[in-house]
Amino acid sequence: MHRGRRAALAMIATAAAAAAIPVAIGASQHAAAKPKQHVVRLYGLSFSPRTIVARRGETVRFVWVQGVHNVVSSSAPARVNSGAPAGNDSLIITLKPGTYRLFCEPHAFAGMRMTIRVR
Repeated sequence: MHRGRRAALAMIATAAAAAAIPVAIGASQHAAAKPKQHVVRLYGLSFSPRTIVARRGETVRFVWVQGVHNVVSSSAPARVNSGAPAGNDSLIITLKPGTYRLFCEPHAFAGMRMTIRVR
């Protein structure tokens, strides 16, 4: 009778251990996941998209598609300035919590602005 109980307990312990393995593997894969990268395209007189909602640690990659542009912050948790306007460039920023209000200096008069909200 004790032998039967021991065998049943051993089977339960083995099943419990086997069931825990996928949880441990899934947890390690989740922890190693890369932060999301948002892409903003600059062309004509606009940023596309004009608004992004993101999380701390995610990145935004600005890609110059058409025209001469730059990306500058009017207010932000971290200063953003891609430098002098250029025709073929890109910029990647890592986000901190807060609101980024960005614009293109040569085209600000035409409303080339965008907002990034970071939680």
